[in-house]
Amino acid sequence: MDKIQKNIRRVFWLYFVLFTALALYLGKLIFFDGASLTASVLNPRLQIENKTLLRGDILDADGQVLAESQRAPDGTITRHYPLGSDGAHLVGFADYQKAGLLGVESAYNAVLQTARNELWQRLLRFFNDSEVKGSSLVLTVSGDLQQYAAQQLGQQKGAILILEPSTGKILAMVSYPAFDPNHVRENWDALKSDEGGSPLLNRASQGKYPPGSVFKIITAAAALEHVPDVGAFRYTCTGVETFDGSDLTCFNSIVHGDEEISKAFSVSCNTFFATMGIQIGAENLRNVAERFYFNTSIPFPLEYSVSSFPLSHSSSETEIAETAIGQGRIMATPLQMTLITAAVANEGVMMAPYVVDHVLDYNSRTVSKTMPAMMDAVFTVEEADRLTAMMEEVMKTGTGKNAAVSGVSIAAKTGTAQTTPNEEDHGWFVAFTPVENPQYALCVVLENGGGASRTLPIAKNIISYLQSPEKNK
Repeated sequence: MDKIQKNIRRVFWLYFVLFTALALYLGKLIFFDGASLTASVLNPRLQIENKTLLRGDILDADGQVLAESQRAPDGTITRHYPLGSDGAHLVGFADYQKAGLLGVESAYNAVLQTARNELWQRLLRFFNDSEVKGSSLVLTVSGDLQQYAAQQLGQQKGAILILEPSTGKILAMVSYPAFDPNHVRENWDALKSDEGGSPLLNRASQGKYPPGSVFKIITAAAALEHVPDVGAFRYTCTGVETFDGSDLTCFNSIVHGDEEISKAFSVSCNTFFATMGIQIGAENLRNVAERFYFNTSIPFPLEYSVSSFPLSHSSSETEIAETAIGQGRIMATPLQMTLITAAVANEGVMMAPYVVDHVLDYNSRTVSKTMPAMMDAVFTVEEADRLTAMMEEVMKTGTGKNAAVSGVSIAAKTGTAQTTPNEEDHGWFVAFTPVENPQYALCVVLENGGGASRTLPIAKNIISYLQSPEKNK
């Protein structure tokens, strides 16, 4: 009898635990996951609800429409994107029948597709035939700046990213090859097959490239921390240096002569920074790089790739030397390098990047607002000041002087990243401006574009535009 009662108790507790687990899971679905599941593209209910609910609008920082839903006389709803391909990777698209979701449309699907005060909206619709509408998004980007940046990039593979250093606001994000989000459905088979150079890939946040000499910002920061009295370190560049039996050369084998760190940074001397990398050491360099969010995720709502730093305690001298100048197996996204540049501008503080400023309800009332958030203090103020001075010299006497804009203070770093022998080099340019009160951090990347020199005219035009009366009126 005791054995039977014991078995009954075991069965009771087993069912009790299972019932409790089920109740907790259902509670999670209802109270925590309900909104996202309701608005998920995989939810077949959307095919019915879309007929009576208009997806919320997406607006730029000035109220310009970037995406809106329009109802035809026959009752069908289409999504319209006024910027076309210029805003494709940022705004994305929403096509429930075939293509799915991308960009802001994907990241904020639940907000756009869920009606606030739905019962009240449907009651109003009964009396005045108004639309039931999801919440709208006001982005941090400027539609005019977005279009200008797209115009500057043109049909060159690559990306342009502009953000506000003190807050992390994305002001423009452009990638090419692009696509027209107004015609995704009819072109979907070609787009998903990656014809035309992976047009669905947002190269600004997902493109991974060897960073080349823009990585010297991090190598210089590591040197300031781990090489004693680095400011007094002198080095004579002969245009080539040997590491583990392998020759490493400066760009075009230029001989830079006697140097200290500031001059080496401004002329982008490879052999100086490769030698400096050996002195810093693989583990110290890795620790500094990972402080800048290499090898780890970042808090960004859109699709992005994690930048990768390969060194470890077992890395060879050649690997350390190559990595210290942004070559070898290191890979970085334009987003990553823009955040690092912005951290220099922001006295060492790296801010989390974001694209949505606030959310509006169907009555255009603000219901939530994104507050700037600090990721980490990645530099000390003293390190940020020293790096700023070095980056200013790049624009005054170094490799970036052809991007200088009269009357505008700019701190920058150029980069040429070698790829395979049969391909043109990638070109990089990162900068912030104005130096005394940084408002903009900028990154230009040209994929197989022939090196850093090709990025300079684009960067100069954009910086000039940012200072223009048309931009600031």
